[in-house]
Amino acid sequence: MQRSPNTVGRVVIFLVAAWVLLLPGMCTADQKYQGRKILVVMSYDLETKMEKGMQQTFDDLLPGAELQYVWLNAKKKPQQATARAEEAFRLFQEFNPDVVVAVNDNVQELFVVPYLKNKVSTPVVFAGVNDDADKYGFPADNVTGVLEKKHYKESISFIQLIDPGIQTIGIIYPDNLSQQKNIEQINREKETYAARVSEIVKVNTVDELEAAIADLSSKIDAFLIFNPVGIRDRYGKAMSEKDLYRLILQKVKKPTLAVNDWEVEAGILCGVIKDNNEQASLAVETIDKLFAGQPIKDIAISANKNGRRYINIVTMKDLGLKPAPQALVGTKIVSSQTGI
Repeated sequence: MQRSPNTVGRVVIFLVAAWVLLLPGMCTADQKYQGRKILVVMSYDLETKMEKGMQQTFDDLLPGAELQYVWLNAKKKPQQATARAEEAFRLFQEFNPDVVVAVNDNVQELFVVPYLKNKVSTPVVFAGVNDDADKYGFPADNVTGVLEKKHYKESISFIQLIDPGIQTIGIIYPDNLSQQKNIEQINREKETYAARVSEIVKVNTVDELEAAIADLSSKIDAFLIFNPVGIRDRYGKAMSEKDLYRLILQKVKKPTLAVNDWEVEAGILCGVIKDNNEQASLAVETIDKLFAGQPIKDIAISANKNGRRYINIVTMKDLGLKPAPQALVGTKIVSSQTGI
């Protein structure tokens, strides 16, 4: 059936009018944070998957806001992190943000506590703080935020589902602030784990890492090796993350677990992985409450809850493991080893 030119014209006019009527609402949604200035200070660097993902989430969830980002690079260049925190404070004074977002523990210790906590009127929203805000005196008059709960307990139960013979866990961790906080979480809750944490070894160099792996291999059933970034080679130079995971996969011949997705992608056997987007999303929810006029003292500290099981199928086959089918149901299957 042919439509008359007049009918077609009326349809076009109707559609254009409807689009024009919707346009103000669309523009308002796209510019929800128009005129707001937000300073985001990160502990590490743009190569850190967690912080890179959180930056993307902030960009997506804060449309119209003027966002300024600072990275302290506290893992790879810890000796320069204090100076970077001083630079961040100078930027804070120049930028005069409506709110500061502070990500991970190093930022709290080096920037928020010495420069902002109870010292300025600007509200501060932290994220990625490892399960114990009391260490920094949070909440404070101008500080609230989101705790990062890593799923160690759940990961241990999961690895036992893959290999029921696992009864003892050995932990190796690099000696930096973030991993020290993770050890504190484990020490607080390890009595609730389904397997016993029998060894905890701190390392700084690749030689210490290799020695710890060799020593623990005869003593424990599975390894939990924290993100090794910051471990140095025999010449004192920080090794690349890829080289470190390549070494770990070559030396460790037992099941391994982790709590970060990139670790399983690198070749670690399995873990229950937190959702980093949840940290950023909860921080934005807190910002929304502040911008709506809710006093910061009335905004309670929150914590992430969500986790998903991951398993590296390549590593599983290399270890000769044949888990029960229920271990794979609802589990994200990783089929490569980027650390090799």
